[in-house]
Amino acid sequence: VLGKKGLGKKKKVDVKLVVEREQLAWLEVMKAKYELESTSKVLRVVLEYAVLEAPEAIVFEQIRCNSCGGKKNKVRVDATVDAAHLAWLEEMMKKHKIADGLNKALRVVLEYAKSDEADEATIFTKIRCRGECAA
Repeated sequence: VLGKKGLGKKKKVDVKLVVEREQLAWLEVMKAKYELESTSKVLRVVLEYAVLEAPEAIVFEQIRCNSCGGKKNKVRVDATVDAAHLAWLEEMMKKHKIADGLNKALRVVLEYAKSDEADEATIFTKIRCRGECAA
């Protein structure tokens, strides 16, 4: 179980994720805007923010669906993320009864991150890593 103290030493894993096409476009815009080296890094920054600072109840209990478009608008993304982020997403999926799996939990986090409720500058300009900050 992850707390609000950070994830400690990070073990990265390669995964295949499914996000909304609009969410992928947003990730690419954030990558360029904040000069991050990869979409994977953008995902890790968003997930680290979600773990440490985002209000869990607001992220997971409020329905947004700004990007939802059914199966036709979903795209696969190959990414490298922190294993602890995946564990946290699985924990949130169970805790908030997200029946559609880990990818749905990720899409919920992305919907929150790109909404007016989240502050983009706070997500992308604050350094949250502890110790080793790998790309």
